Amino acid sequence: MKREFVTLKVDNDVLDRIRKDYESFLCPNNGEYIEFFARTPNFVVTAYKSNTPNSFKVTFIGEDALNAAKVYDENASVIEEKPKAITFWIDTNTQLGSDEVGTGDFFGPISVVATLLTKQDIQEIKELGIDDSKKMTDKAIKELVPSLLKKYRYCQLCCSNEKYNEMIEKGFNLNKIKAYLHNQALLHLSNKYKGNYPTYVDQFCPENTYYEYLNMVYKEVLHNIPDLPFGNIWVAQQLHGLIPKGAILHTSIFNSLRSWNFFKLDESIRTSCNVGGFGIDGSLSTLLGASLVNPEKKYFCILGDLAFFYDMNVLGNRHVGPNIRILLVNNGVGTEFKNYDHP
Repeated sequence: MKREFVTLKVDNDVLDRIRKDYESFLCPNNGEYIEFFARTPNFVVTAYKSNTPNSFKVTFIGEDALNAAKVYDENASVIEEKPKAITFWIDTNTQLGSDEVGTGDFFGPISVVATLLTKQDIQEIKELGIDDSKKMTDKAIKELVPSLLKKYRYCQLCCSNEKYNEMIEKGFNLNKIKAYLHNQALLHLSNKYKGNYPTYVDQFCPENTYYEYLNMVYKEVLHNIPDLPFGNIWVAQQLHGLIPKGAILHTSIFNSLRSWNFFKLDESIRTSCNVGGFGIDGSLSTLLGASLVNPEKKYFCILGDLAFFYDMNVLGNRHVGPNIRILLVNNGVGTEFKNYDHP
């Protein structure tokens, strides 16, 4: 059946009837402008508060919405939606996404908002009729946004006019500033809500240009890193650029993995780690097994001394080939266990 959109103007008495009739379908609601929200198998009912005494707006959206609304107003009718440009979600599963508004130069700041939506969240906002904010009226936005801000997870970053001018004087352009803001907002959410989420950015420049801007950030951060004392991170800093292209790099879990994650490797280098198995032993064994599959490739293993001692017997295997390279860091026998925050 076709989705129907019906709006009623009701008084307190009718509002109470509707609430009672849909009591078993009521959903949690923290919206400042929403009286209640109910979801049935075929349609959703949303009651909005009003500044006018004894007057409320109630919407019925979905299949058979008109028949449901006519129970309370026999003159109810379907609001014909204006033809819209064909839009669709390329992904309706849990995802991260970001968009921006503003140009920062005169009328206001540049604002970037990133949000993390679950599959259920996406279904809910579709049922509320939210698609493109540019197609929504100011009134609708004011009614819906307060409840959305309380319910959904998001991060907002702003670049003020003063900061914008400062960045421009340093040689930035508008798109580079946007790239920084998008990246930081998305990183904040992905770090706060751990998970491997597909990520979408509303395009404001070519994809390769966006990554070039972020690569500039990476280079600036590396340039500002002070001289490091000898240790896992120092080793990674000195050697990450020396791993040959097309090689396979396997790190042991925890300290080695963390240290090498600070530095960018060539895109042709494939990396792996046994952290999913959550065991100190097995790094060298894993590397050896992988190296036998493709003797023409170079396989590098980076591990600390304790991880090496646990698994060094595998080096006695007669199948060990000349394509293996082991970087053993003498870091004090189990640095991870000496960290103050180790469980």
